[in-house]
Amino acid sequence: MRGLERVNVEFGKEGGLEPMLARLRDRHDAIEQVNKLYESGAMPLALAARAVGRDPVETLVGIAGSGIPIRSCEGSHLERGTAFAAINANEAKGCVVDVTTLHIIRRLNLENAVVAVCGPIGIVEGTVLHYQHRARELSERIDDPDMSLSYRDGQCYRMEVTPEEKRKALTLAEEDRSWLAENTTVIPAEGKVDPSAYWRPLIEQFGTSFLDELRAAQGSGRLLLCEDLLLRQMAFLALQGHGSSPF
Repeated sequence: MRGLERVNVEFGKEGGLEPMLARLRDRHDAIEQVNKLYESGAMPLALAARAVGRDPVETLVGIAGSGIPIRSCEGSHLERGTAFAAINANEAKGCVVDVTTLHIIRRLNLENAVVAVCGPIGIVEGTVLHYQHRARELSERIDDPDMSLSYRDGQCYRMEVTPEEKRKALTLAEEDRSWLAENTTVIPAEGKVDPSAYWRPLIEQFGTSFLDELRAAQGSGRLLLCEDLLLRQMAFLALQGHGSSPF
């Protein structure tokens, strides 16, 4: 759960930092468990982010940094055939892109290719808020270094982000915000049908925002672009019979 917790430490006493270090180990173990669920195909990326209280882009980068392959596709002939059929049927009328897929598109400079193949790029309000929050977070105390603690391989590490690194990240975030404002359209997260009982257990635990792009694509008739293989598969099963495909 998101929230604040007070942890008492005694810097001048042997073992005085143990309460804080214990929280770090607990956090590490929780993230490791979620990573294993993602790696096994039991949890989509969108829900892995919510399970550890991170945004999806941080989770994408964290999972990749742990050496776990990102599950974006199966690579089968059937899957490729389905994708090409959806692209042809869409006739470049437009697409809806989730925040992690948009992050990949921007970092690899694939914007023009996506528009040429899929048409104008649509996003949901949550993606706009993600980039606004990112820029605001970086701009706070821009001239001061930030420090964080982590735990891995049985050791605790202190990591410092310098003001120079923060300025570079802020410049990138501002460029992303400007590009979004000039090149994308915000699509309402309104589907043609209400979420089915298939989604009820996940909605009760994680809320409905992880379905925003699926519902926006369904409601607008646009193609959905999503790097989250398991979420696409789950959506395909849930939307069968409603005349929609999440690919």
